[in-house]
Amino acid sequence: MPYVRRNAMGEIESIHKAAAPDAVEYLDPSNPEIRRFVAQVEQSDRFGAMDADVIRVLEDVVDLMLAKGLIDIAELPADAQTKLLLRREQRTREEEASRQSLPPRVSSRSSTTG
Repeated sequence: MPYVRRNAMGEIESIHKAAAPDAVEYLDPSNPEIRRFVAQVEQSDRFGAMDADVIRVLEDVVDLMLAKGLIDIAELPADAQTKLLLRREQRTREEEASRQSLPPRVSSRSSTTG
């Protein structure tokens, strides 16, 4: 590794472990282009994770506003209502699955009778 695929402008578009029909050029892993590409991908991944966190915060804010009666879900566009409800259902399913996969809780207190 790495074999690279380039776009029409000659920039690295993807990196592959093995040569492929569209990725035949081998570059040493220490090549500055490889390092720059990997750094960009890592930065993009960090922003993606932060975006997901911000989305979760916004969902919580909307839920809080709904709970306090500051907004009515019926006032939101139909697409927004659908997306919020689908994400809420998905989050509930994931939380339930997570709880089911946890081992049973064992009390740290032991009863001693004397």
